Amino acid sequence: TEGELNCADDWVQASLATTDYVHTCGVLGNPFLGFEAPLPFPDGEGAIGFRDGKPGAEGFKEYTGACLTESMEMNEDYRLDFFVGFHDAPGSGTLSMAVFATTDCNNIPFGGADENFGCPTNGPGWVKLGEMVVSGENEWKNVVFNFTADQAYEAIVVGPACDINPNFGLDPYFYFDRLVLAQ
Repeated sequence: TEGELNCADDWVQASLATTDYVHTCGVLGNPFLGFEAPLPFPDGEGAIGFRDGKPGAEGFKEYTGACLTESMEMNEDYRLDFFVGFHDAPGSGTLSMAVFATTDCNNIPFGGADENFGCPTNGPGWVKLGEMVVSGENEWKNVVFNFTADQAYEAIVVGPACDINPNFGLDPYFYFDRLVLAQ
């Protein structure tokens, strides 16, 4: 069902606000919103669904993260390559994406018991590695972040940028698939 990212390999809930594990054998989107992911998925039979605000809670943002198998090397170049999925409901056609990092894997999950905590940099120990605007309609778009590690990061988090989504009242909802980080 929705909110069960623990069923996926390697990527985890990074915030108290829970991303959804969507899959062709079960839920294809958030069942409360009625949105479904565009098919086929870019890779395999599942993906991650996430919100960027909701009515009455503009700071409600859902993030996915991972503790790395080894720390990033300082001054080395990295690439995070993934797909962002868009359905065709109003308010969910454009997303300001961001990638965050921390030098302490214990910082996942962030935000404590506050589901409206917002982005990771609202608390200590996090930096934003990059941000970009992505748009689509009932499709998947390939997104690539290139960055140079300026610290020995142990974990990364992917999700909405820190700014309030101007469409938060329309339940903006998006998808991730095939997240790959490589040196």
